[in-house]
Amino acid sequence: MSGGLNPDKGHANGSCNRTACQAPLSCESVHQFMEGIFTGGPRLHYCATCAADFDKWDFRSGDRVRITREPK
Repeated sequence: MSGGLNPDKGHANGSCNRTACQAPLSCESVHQFMEGIFTGGPRLHYCATCAADFDKWDFRSGDRVRITREPK
């Protein structure tokens, strides 16, 4: 990525939805995403590292876990 947002940001097999990351998702073994109930729109996909960060925050804060995982 050369600055800005990847056009496939947040898409399955695209790039991680976290703007500071945007890692490619094609090598991930599972889809890790937030449903529209949390995003106000479509599913948004994240890399394993960013998804784990969301999990840690949710567990620490006592909030509902936002990341869903399913096989590709």
